[in-house]
Amino acid sequence: MKFIESVIATVSPGWAAKRAQARHTLSVFNSYEAIKTTRLRNRRGDSKSGDATAHEAVKTIREISRDLDQNHDLAHGALNILVNCTIGQSGIGVEPMVMDTGGNLLTDLNEEIHYWYMKWSEAPDVTKELDRAMMERLAGRSLYRDGEFFAQHVEGNVNRFNHGSPVSYSLELLESDMVPENMFDPKKRLSSGIERNSWGEPRFFNVLKQHPGDILSDSMNYSMRFDTKRISAERMTHVKLIDRIRQGRGISVFASVYTRLDDLRDFEESERIAARIAAAQVMAITKPLDGAASYLGDDSSNDRSFDIAPGSIWDDLLPGEKPEILSSDRPNNNLDSFRMGQLKAVSSGVGVNYSSLAKEYSVSYSSQRQELAEQYGSYGSMTALFISKFTMPNYKRFMRMLLTQGLITLPDNVDMNSLYAAQFIGPVAPWIDPQKEAKADELLLKNNLASHSQLIRRRGGIPRDTFKQIQQDNDYLDNSGNTQNTNDNSTGSQTTGDQNQ
Repeated sequence: MKFIESVIATVSPGWAAKRAQARHTLSVFNSYEAIKTTRLRNRRGDSKSGDATAHEAVKTIREISRDLDQNHDLAHGALNILVNCTIGQSGIGVEPMVMDTGGNLLTDLNEEIHYWYMKWSEAPDVTKELDRAMMERLAGRSLYRDGEFFAQHVEGNVNRFNHGSPVSYSLELLESDMVPENMFDPKKRLSSGIERNSWGEPRFFNVLKQHPGDILSDSMNYSMRFDTKRISAERMTHVKLIDRIRQGRGISVFASVYTRLDDLRDFEESERIAARIAAAQVMAITKPLDGAASYLGDDSSNDRSFDIAPGSIWDDLLPGEKPEILSSDRPNNNLDSFRMGQLKAVSSGVGVNYSSLAKEYSVSYSSQRQELAEQYGSYGSMTALFISKFTMPNYKRFMRMLLTQGLITLPDNVDMNSLYAAQFIGPVAPWIDPQKEAKADELLLKNNLASHSQLIRRRGGIPRDTFKQIQQDNDYLDNSGNTQNTNDNSTGSQTTGDQNQ
């Protein structure tokens, strides 16, 4: 505190404190140019919590994002890329890894678990209309487009409901609209439809009994349309995209790029209209300024259109008149470069690689490889989020129900701590140059820097299935009298063959 403020403090401590605070604020203002507001730059800030900020925007952004998915080709394509690169065509692969007390994999037990998991995967949702791959892809699309999704776990015997598989476990996927974001009650610590304890842990979810935008909702009265049921957090899964600590609801990947996408759509539409007008060739007849044509009896109300054809001769032009083609500067020569710059910004904001979004593959191998290496880090983090919050908890509940129903028998030497262990395999990065990629795998195997199983999993396969297929191929070749055997090749070549299978 300055001397004069220490003197003032003896008379008025509050005044002295305000002077000191103002001096501190002024020093910060002079230190950081970023906080200065000028005529050209209006600084904006947000002091709200992540939960409060999301609450104000989540519904509007969700509706905007759905419109983009339905009506904007670039947004629809970006979602397709995200789903394909983070969830995959067949969903997340699961390889049971139950071990014995000696740390060795129990092959027969793992194969049995895998059999039941594939049976359950045929119809895991309550509607019985989706297999597991379709369910996970829809869940992933909802996550990226809407920012979140919910799922209710239906376990055991439930009145008037039959599970889609012998395993008594199903999931009910719920769009984010089903948990109303406008439900608040401070006494219950209820915020955005979710009740939490004092630590912020979800305890209950208030779920609408009918989707508010469903056709059936139109025939209901107001009270029935917004009637909710209170579901324990133990029976619910909430997967969300968040950027702030303690942010209660998720935000779409399009939140930061919506304005750019909307402007780009309007710009391209304007350019298309201008190009259509330019393609329709128009001709005008210029007349002299001295009025000679009018003196000769020209009547402008008459239709004076002319047929245009190769070798046409117009012999009815009035004196002083001449035809002139109206030219256009469309298409815009700068359209491609402008669109390319905008798409690069969109791809960065949404989290997809530019080449896939723009369908531009004219760059070199090294450039494509660098882009793929950087982008698959982002895809990998999204896959990890989906696995940890959705696929892995679902698998654990599946295993618990499998044991409860007695569908599998555990051997005496099983390690009970490994019952729920599994390898979760997401989509793998595609090969840009298969020959170079295969050579790299050969070197890894040759120098004992990777195992066959690791490389097979890296390519999205399950080692046990791959080895079994190789053995079946070898047996078939031996029995058919063909002396060629897949194991005759070098170790590296065998690995390449395994991956191709």
